[in-house]
Amino acid sequence: MSVAHTSTSHVTHEERERSIFVGFVLALCLLIPCVAAAYIAKSLTLAVDMLISLAETLASLFSWIIIRRVARGKSLDFNYGVGKLENISGLAVAAVMLASFVVVVIEGIDRLHKPVEIVEAGVVIGFAITLFAAASDTWLWFKNQRLARRQSSPLMEAQWRFFRSKSVCDYCVLASLAFTLVFRAQSWSPYVDTFFSFVLSSFLLYSAYQITADSMYDLLDRAVDESLQLEITRLLAVHFDAYEGLHGVRTRRSGAQIYVEVYLEFDGQKMMAEVQKAIDLMTGDLEARFPSSHVSICPRTSPVI
Repeated sequence: MSVAHTSTSHVTHEERERSIFVGFVLALCLLIPCVAAAYIAKSLTLAVDMLISLAETLASLFSWIIIRRVARGKSLDFNYGVGKLENISGLAVAAVMLASFVVVVIEGIDRLHKPVEIVEAGVVIGFAITLFAAASDTWLWFKNQRLARRQSSPLMEAQWRFFRSKSVCDYCVLASLAFTLVFRAQSWSPYVDTFFSFVLSSFLLYSAYQITADSMYDLLDRAVDESLQLEITRLLAVHFDAYEGLHGVRTRRSGAQIYVEVYLEFDGQKMMAEVQKAIDLMTGDLEARFPSSHVSICPRTSPVI
């Protein structure tokens, strides 16, 4: 997972919570019209869009509940925070997307054998609803992406990727409905709907894979990416005269937070107060460079195994 270094502005829980809540409200408002349009039109593409809208509503609700618990969590119960909940919620979003993919593929294969005639009135209604959905989902895509770039968070990563998927799905639905209306007199027109439903399903599968990969790596305490580790080493080199040897660096991520453990050997002749002063200076520099980091510098005389 990439880490943005260009911005120093910190994303608050309130910003994340507000963004997710707005997504939930918009998804909830569009859900019933999507169901009605899909039922009237008998369109698989609209049914897929309805299913994705349901997934969007549930995922946004689940994410909102998670982030509220994160913001109000007790640090005494979880000394390293509750960032893992963000990873789990990311996996939940991926599971919803994967379930949608399976349903779409099964129904699409069935319609290849038994084409269904699309109802024009429902298509027109669906087009109007999807046009509004595309605008709102695109806005939420870029809004959540900006928040994720400002401060890495599995939850916000999952959110912006989900809304990216939803936006692309919306535009595919618009294209499908437009083609269906324009070529409705052609004998092959029912297959247009099925074709676009398969396009949507492939994008859902790809996005689910990306979210799952990122969330699983962090749940397994994978080290942060190489560029960040090189930056840590570079900052330690600036203070090379403050310690005698570097015996290891360990890193891991918990939600939006990065935990760094540095094992250094100091001059045995120095007083502990002098050693602590050097530790505080290096810790301050590292945490200032990475605002979401928690750095621990541990005196050690042998390499970390």
